[in-house]
Amino acid sequence: MYKERKVYVSFCGNFKVHVCEGAARDRAYYGRGNVASERLLYTGAIEDLSSVYSAREFIGRAITSWFGTRVEVMDALERLGYKGNYIVVEAYLDTTEISPVTFPMKVVFDIGKDGRPFTRLNLHPEVNGTFCKSKVYFPDKTFIGADGGEAIITGVKEFDRYGFLLGEMVKYEMPEDMADFLDWAWRNMDPEDTILTIDHPGRGRYLATRVGDYIEPWSKGRYGVMITMYAGEDRHRYCVSQHKLADLFIDDVFPGEASDTLYAKFGKSVFILQGTRFQGTRWQQSDKYYSGLVDDAVSEGIINQVTLSGTSIVAFDVVCSKIYRLSTFTAEEVNALADTVSSVNKKADEAIAARIRSGKLRIV
Repeated sequence: MYKERKVYVSFCGNFKVHVCEGAARDRAYYGRGNVASERLLYTGAIEDLSSVYSAREFIGRAITSWFGTRVEVMDALERLGYKGNYIVVEAYLDTTEISPVTFPMKVVFDIGKDGRPFTRLNLHPEVNGTFCKSKVYFPDKTFIGADGGEAIITGVKEFDRYGFLLGEMVKYEMPEDMADFLDWAWRNMDPEDTILTIDHPGRGRYLATRVGDYIEPWSKGRYGVMITMYAGEDRHRYCVSQHKLADLFIDDVFPGEASDTLYAKFGKSVFILQGTRFQGTRWQQSDKYYSGLVDDAVSEGIINQVTLSGTSIVAFDVVCSKIYRLSTFTAEEVNALADTVSSVNKKADEAIAARIRSGKLRIV
């Protein structure tokens, strides 16, 4: 008693019989041949067959089904009572199977000219082969926040020329602990970098760089800046806040403070701020000792301690771009440092003004 199986025959100069339609179409694609659906009659296990046979007309049209032996083909011709011309052809039996698509699966949506997300997929490679023209699919109306970018697909609604996909956008994450992220950013990012908080209806809430690249939490103390195709669009449409890292460092230690508010605590020397130049003297580094706190601030680059050469006048230049490093100090230390700097600068300006009035200093 024969077992019967539908098979697919590709002809690209010679015959080859496939148990998988998609595999047949792949061979036809490469060999620019064609595929026909036919029948295989066999006994035993199909895996035991390496070659199969069929009687064909000279133009290639099938007369009999495919069998495991030539003898079976001849028996079939006798049963048919066939009297015409024929040849018995041998073909390799390809048992390769192409696995069907399974869900969930990840896809990437593009944005069409009409602003609508879409993607092109071949969801049936086991039938169409892996080289067929893909079909266009759109997010289903149940798809929340569908947009350009990666999505996880859990199902599909198929139509002849298009389809609708069920699923959700790949979710982005906020750091579980903002202080942990700031510790990483302190070591790995520029304090002048701007950090955006994005709240996307599909991707969720996450941090991004100024250009919109996703800052992905990997594990405690580890993050990655991921360049994503559509992150730039998110920053224009879904940004809810943006801050320089320097201000985030400060606010984490001194809630409510920012670079400009801390900078304002320090009294500056008017002559240093204005870049005033004096005849016969210039500002140079000073090593006068005030306190360990002042030395620490100088070491951190927050202030420069300078003196007018040939005088005993000392002043502090407050470096605005380094003010964020005050976040390594306590509030009491910041206030004490600001008092010292303000007092020294006030005395320096008074001494310089007195020398200008007396003619001992001349501005150039």
